[in-house]
Amino acid sequence: MKKKPKAPRAVNDYSPSPGILLSINQLSNRNALFLFAVVLFIMLVVLFRQYIFSDAVLLFKDIGDDTINFNWPTYVYCSNYFHTEGIPRWSFAQGAGQNIFPLGFSDATEWLLYLLSTENIPYALAYIQLFKIFVSGILFYLFLRKNEHSTYLAGIGGLVYSFSGFIIIGSTWYIFSTEALYLALLLYATALLRKNNNPLLLPVAVALIVSYNPVFLYMDALLVGAYLLFSMAGEVFNKTHAVLIAKIAGLGALGIAMGAFLMLGNINLILSSPRVTGSVSHISALASKSIFALADRDFYASFILRMLGNDQAGNALDYKAWGNYLEAPMQYGGILSLLLVPQLFLIADKKIKWRYITALFLVLIPVVFPYFRYAFWLFSGDYCRTFSLFIVVLQTLTTLRVLQVVITHRQINIPGLLITSASLLCFVFLFKASNADTRPFVVLFLVAETGFLALIAFTKYYSLATTLLPLLLAIELLTLSSGTINNRNMMRQVELEARTGYNDYTKEAVSGIRSDANHFSRVYKDYTSSPNSMYGYNDALMQGYYAASSYHPFHNSNYVNFLQKMQVIPDSLEIASKYIRGLKERPLLLQIMSNKHILLRSNNTWPSTIGYSLTSNYNGINVYSNNAFLPFGFTYDSIVSEDDMNVLSSYQKDVMILRAAVVNKDTKQEAALIPLSLTDTVNPATFNGYFGLFANLQKDTLQLTSFSNNYISGSINASKPKFLFLSIPYDEGWQLKIDGQKMKKLMVNYGFVGSYVGAGAHKIELCYEPQYYQLGKIVSIAGCLLFIVLAALYSRRRDNTITG
Repeated sequence: MKKKPKAPRAVNDYSPSPGILLSINQLSNRNALFLFAVVLFIMLVVLFRQYIFSDAVLLFKDIGDDTINFNWPTYVYCSNYFHTEGIPRWSFAQGAGQNIFPLGFSDATEWLLYLLSTENIPYALAYIQLFKIFVSGILFYLFLRKNEHSTYLAGIGGLVYSFSGFIIIGSTWYIFSTEALYLALLLYATALLRKNNNPLLLPVAVALIVSYNPVFLYMDALLVGAYLLFSMAGEVFNKTHAVLIAKIAGLGALGIAMGAFLMLGNINLILSSPRVTGSVSHISALASKSIFALADRDFYASFILRMLGNDQAGNALDYKAWGNYLEAPMQYGGILSLLLVPQLFLIADKKIKWRYITALFLVLIPVVFPYFRYAFWLFSGDYCRTFSLFIVVLQTLTTLRVLQVVITHRQINIPGLLITSASLLCFVFLFKASNADTRPFVVLFLVAETGFLALIAFTKYYSLATTLLPLLLAIELLTLSSGTINNRNMMRQVELEARTGYNDYTKEAVSGIRSDANHFSRVYKDYTSSPNSMYGYNDALMQGYYAASSYHPFHNSNYVNFLQKMQVIPDSLEIASKYIRGLKERPLLLQIMSNKHILLRSNNTWPSTIGYSLTSNYNGINVYSNNAFLPFGFTYDSIVSEDDMNVLSSYQKDVMILRAAVVNKDTKQEAALIPLSLTDTVNPATFNGYFGLFANLQKDTLQLTSFSNNYISGSINASKPKFLFLSIPYDEGWQLKIDGQKMKKLMVNYGFVGSYVGAGAHKIELCYEPQYYQLGKIVSIAGCLLFIVLAALYSRRRDNTITG
């Protein structure tokens, strides 16, 4: 007689099958969360063991060299700035000077760094990343529990999210782990509002996101909207849904108000960048692409390989596929998900199946047709970044839904599973870029997880398979993440303590320079102190001097315009607007930038050929001083139009900018000085011939009485009406006063602050405040006060509910 088939069990009903799965799902919410937190913490300690127990420092000399060349100098500089001048606003150490608010303070997870001594900042970086990953996992676990996933499934989902490619790769570049943390917080806050009518977390999440980068709110809103749409699919839209949407909108607006102070600062910084509004912007080029054009073959190869593992297309500088290691597709979310997602088509019921198939289809469109990926990024760049994070979230949610069906009904389509596994094995070996070093591990986990999934269908092995499956997944996540974190060219503690890198003898040289500096001067270094010499243009931030070189994602557009118009950098190359090398090849331009000293490690004497004299040596660092130094503010007798300048060669431009102030049409009308013509560009035969030009500019100069990043004062005695040039890149935040009267700033020399001054003695004052600074402060204070009121009302309502 044939046995009757077992009836399928209800969702989350695991009671007939004893084992770890039953034990986990019978834990209280608090105990289950504690268990998950312990497991996650242990895994992260194992992953970051080199940085916790050994001498490794989370600063990379490979593709992650931004950590050395940008992040570390920014943290140190902002920390020093904060403890001396308050919240960083304008900085003369960042290139020729620019607004840096709120860069360095927009990421709340890094505020702890500014409480430490600058010497301890490098050692804290690994702990900051560990903290972000840990909290991201906890929040995503809580989000899954609010969406009625069992503790077993939520634990798997939390681990997958924490060890996803986006977070693990991103933690070695710092920025992506913060983005993932804030998204997890937003998802949990939305679920908390929807399930418990708790409104307090949502405004906080939105405030953190807009403070970090307002563009991310637009992107995260897309995902939250999709989450709400699919979670409510099949329900009849009613008043409850409308109220929920209204609450989310209102609380989101409150969060925007709370974060307005930093948000408006970020918007100002972004919109002032040539990468957004200047000639190097990608917007027009990407928007003009064909909608249904396919991507490069390498893109599809990297997309598939990086689903199999972070390093399956190569590690760091050995990465071999599309783009670069940090901006290529990075949606690794566990091999288990790749095996399970196809089961959606085979075993899920229609209601679930079509909902998730639609979501997967919508995500695949931008993968196949890059135009839609450009559109996702508002055509600002050709990379994946946040798009990969969204794929991770969808992939994880789909995996958990299918796994729930598999475990609940002990049902899996084994032929489909084997075909999926075989196909993935083919992908491992198919692509030329496939990493042979990680390939054995991918194959091992692929085969093992295929086997355990197949065993779930057999009653005899069900308990064993469901017990070992998460353990195997945890080992996989650790193994395939380890290379990303540990097999890197990172700094070591001994390097931080040695007299090398940023800690070299430049410090002594700069200290000696300060003793004879006249309030303000710039320094040109013929070498970089960065431990990673490539793109090491932020030495000034670390070593306490002013320079014209800089690496920054959003440089002052007017300074970049000056460099482009003077043909120092190309006018259509984005990378040149981020990495500004300096002006060694243009010594005459060094003059108008108030460059007083040149530091050389070599015995080369080239500065002596352009009017500098060797004055001192600090343990192999030669210090040259400028014999024809032009101070921070000097005056011109004449002006020349930009139109006339634009037809000159680069050499002729360098000569002309020493003869006359370069003005645009608007400035020309107000300058009221005699313009020079092109016939006035006589080239001196030798460098000594230039000293006559320098001497003329040195006649009536600004004598500084006070100088700081945000306030400058001084006096000038002009022998006749002249045009005052100030070595400050033009920014609307600067306020200029002459003799106590507010004056209109004029654009001069393609991008600097200037002003017409009459004959006689004058007092000059300059004060800086970023645009929208006060407005943002007022709105944020008002938003925080409203939030306090909301918290008080919610607390009273909850107390009344409990007592009632």
